[in-house]
Amino acid sequence: MTRRRFPKRGAGIGSIRFVKYFVKSDDAESCWPWTGDLDSEGHGLFRVAKKRVRAHDYAFSHFSGQKKKHGAVVTHRCGNRACVRPDHLETVPKPPKPPKGPDGRRRPRVLTLDQSDRRLQMAALYQEGATLEEIGREFGGISRERVRQLLATIGLDRSNKPDPIAIVQASRQARSASHCARIAGHNTSVVVRCLRELGMFQEANDIWDENMRQYRAEKTESRVAKLVNAYTAFANLIGRVPTSRDLNEHPDSPFSQMHVQAAMGGLQKLQLAAGMPRTLSGSRPAKWPQDPSS
Repeated sequence: MTRRRFPKRGAGIGSIRFVKYFVKSDDAESCWPWTGDLDSEGHGLFRVAKKRVRAHDYAFSHFSGQKKKHGAVVTHRCGNRACVRPDHLETVPKPPKPPKGPDGRRRPRVLTLDQSDRRLQMAALYQEGATLEEIGREFGGISRERVRQLLATIGLDRSNKPDPIAIVQASRQARSASHCARIAGHNTSVVVRCLRELGMFQEANDIWDENMRQYRAEKTESRVAKLVNAYTAFANLIGRVPTSRDLNEHPDSPFSQMHVQAAMGGLQKLQLAAGMPRTLSGSRPAKWPQDPSS
């Protein structure tokens, strides 16, 4: 018995897939933007042999037929990090690591002029009221977290770190979990995590349990409201109070009787919530809307 051999994933298959993810232009000066995934810095990402590589690195080796040398990096002459056009790519020596200080830590590199201008432009948009997502889209589609990190390097940070003292005081003064979160200025998850880090496990568990009860109650109320609205609209459509047979057999029925049973415990409870007369088994369905003179 001969064993069937399947083709392996290689450079040929990767090349066929690679050309599907960028827009090729006939203009000699235009970029070829990458339409696939982007990393936090705006570079394209491409999967080859179960590994994710940067798209411009793969484009350089694919179109030029040579691998980048050790200690070199592929950069963009056009300044567009999502560009994969081979004419716009070049290899430059990798910048050396900064020397270690007396404490054994490396000092951050000095920003180049382009990097400084880029972060100052982000800061200007941030001070004008732009959101982190809007700033990321403006600078090549970088992620919200990467924008926050870049703003933090120049003293602009939107991270609102919790104050443990304020959270403890809020947990003692609050009447409910939502009230505690409003007083502390954070969501319930941040409040619970901070209390657990302080060793106040009982208070954290009480707030979390109450928050989950509120969440389940709101979710149940929302589900019941949707059922009542759909049931009322169905009653107006057919001109009578829908029975279980109508729900199961009518082509315009929004849901089945088993769905009502699972959500509310029975059809009569749904009719009571909708303000309709209850239809007993075997009885004649009442008209809807009801005639005031009857």
